[in-house]
Amino acid sequence: MGADNPRYVAITEYLNQKAHGNERVAELLWHSVGRVWLKDSGDFLSYDIARIGMITHIADWLKVSVLDDAPWLAKVDDQGRPKKLLKFGTLEAIHAEADRQMRRKQERQAAADLLSEDDEVLHYDLGGGWRIVRMLSARALDRESELMQHCIGHGGYDDDLSKDGTLLLSLRDPRGKPHATIEIEDGELVQFQGKQNRVPLEKYIDRCLPFLRSAGVECNNTGILVTDVGGTVYSIFDLPDTLTVKGDLTIQSKGDRLVRLPKEIVAEGNLTIRSLSCDPGFSNAPEVLHVCGNLVMSGERIKELPASIKVGGSIRLDHSGISQLPANLSVAGFLSMRRTPLRTLPPGLRVERKLDLYKTDVDEIPGDLRCGSIDISGTDVRRFDTSVFLEESTDGDFRMLVARDACLEEIVGDPTFYSLDIAGTKVRTLPHGLAVAENLIIASTPIRELPAEVRIGGSIDASECDITIALSEVARNVELTNSKVSFPAVFRCGGMLKLSGAAVVKMPRFVHAGIFRMSCGTADSFPEHVEAELVDVSGFAECRLVGTVKARKLRISGDIAVIGKGVNAVDVEVSVELFHVYCASLKDVREHLERHGNLKRPPKNARVIPYGMGGIGSGKTSFMSGVWRELTGRRRGPAVVAYEQPMPFVLDCEMPSSVVWETDGLPFTR
Repeated sequence: MGADNPRYVAITEYLNQKAHGNERVAELLWHSVGRVWLKDSGDFLSYDIARIGMITHIADWLKVSVLDDAPWLAKVDDQGRPKKLLKFGTLEAIHAEADRQMRRKQERQAAADLLSEDDEVLHYDLGGGWRIVRMLSARALDRESELMQHCIGHGGYDDDLSKDGTLLLSLRDPRGKPHATIEIEDGELVQFQGKQNRVPLEKYIDRCLPFLRSAGVECNNTGILVTDVGGTVYSIFDLPDTLTVKGDLTIQSKGDRLVRLPKEIVAEGNLTIRSLSCDPGFSNAPEVLHVCGNLVMSGERIKELPASIKVGGSIRLDHSGISQLPANLSVAGFLSMRRTPLRTLPPGLRVERKLDLYKTDVDEIPGDLRCGSIDISGTDVRRFDTSVFLEESTDGDFRMLVARDACLEEIVGDPTFYSLDIAGTKVRTLPHGLAVAENLIIASTPIRELPAEVRIGGSIDASECDITIALSEVARNVELTNSKVSFPAVFRCGGMLKLSGAAVVKMPRFVHAGIFRMSCGTADSFPEHVEAELVDVSGFAECRLVGTVKARKLRISGDIAVIGKGVNAVDVEVSVELFHVYCASLKDVREHLERHGNLKRPPKNARVIPYGMGGIGSGKTSFMSGVWRELTGRRRGPAVVAYEQPMPFVLDCEMPSSVVWETDGLPFTR
């Protein structure tokens, strides 16, 4: 996963923002937050103010750790990653460690000395002895950090003291005790934290309102404060009946009582209304919603959309309690209803991009639905008619059907798709004339045949299937793990042909693939001719490799019996025992094998390869197949081909095209 992956790019950009240009902090955030974020299959942030606050707190801790040159930073693994960060499996665990470390630092650092005017000054008089003070020195931040038990001090925010347009403020009572810490950047409220980074109590929020209103501070992304189009600031506990905001707006249920939402909300940007399971929730739903951007409403306590609703972008209602949508709803972007109690789709529903019904109770797709793409995974929908697809769509994945693990049995209509994923469904036959621009996924289905007339522009996944492949060429990858499969006489694929654990009833005579993987399975025979960049048979001991093989790299076991003259490879990698691999030329390997009968000891000019080096195609996967073989005693079987680096393949016209593999009676068994 790299810079071409949208999810990777989005996470990286977000964490870089949290690091405020500090490359070292951004790197540490990636090894901690980024690592667990990538493993999360859902919406990691999901517009959750609490989780966003956690990441901010973690970033502050890491910044302080870098400034202090904390000893744990020097304890790294072989890839230079701090071991301390790699032990955490959840964001909550990382946050707990950050909180623990910052508290220890606060306990060690006594910062309760009286401060001078050089440290802080009065910024706004709230009356009655209450005031807003501006902190001017690192000493003032340290004291605030100790008393409020959060991480504004100890170096984490020292650089912000000298930034133009940045204010670090504290709400003080008549005795000088702080109750809220405020960060403002260029007139926008960035942070408004109570003790231990909790949301300030409602009475302290109300205390700050006169200052925020008089200063015209923009507060709409805090979740607990709102600035309307006229510049008036409201607490979420006292919102007006009609609310209009210029840009984005977030309202999140907080505190200890229900939040009453405005009857009418108009947002010129995006609108997020969220209630967590631990929150009191909302006492009502808006009667009118006009949103120029995207609308996000989540939380089980949110039960309905208003009948009068206009949204210029997408609507995300995942994990909400919404069970019914208004009739004739038109969505310019996507509509996501993942894991909601929705049972039926309303009449006249139109979604320009993707309609996501994952894990809903919908069991039928109405004929008048129109959408760009659709996800019905985990639903009870049994029949899908492609007439629901729009003739044109703004969605880049136009005409995409995802029905993974649904009860789907039949697909009717025009069988033209951008991508089609029906893994785990009950579909028995592919639609006649099927054309898929990108990927076809039919894993774990009762489909028995992949007809020759099927057109696939990308990859095929038919794992866990009993299937006959009549198709002779696939543009990219072919995944057939643990399948029972029959091939045509000639088979070509531009990517990986993966047969791990497969039972090949009929093997093609000629195979041309960027990747050819066939480990831990059974086969009636080997191909007579294999062309691939890397041929890997390291998962099998005592193999006799005597067919025609043309590859840039050959990967074998140290127990290989024979490497025939028809084998042609630039380099050879040999796996001997657990976690031991070496590399040598084919000439040296062949001579060493003829002299010693095996390759358990490396030839003189061999180069040892440390386990774990390299990325995709480094051999770790197929090497672990060898480990599995040693542990289970399953030592013999067909060859494996794995992927190394892209390289133009040149056919050798003089190489024989039909040479029979010699097996000497060796069994090809699991």
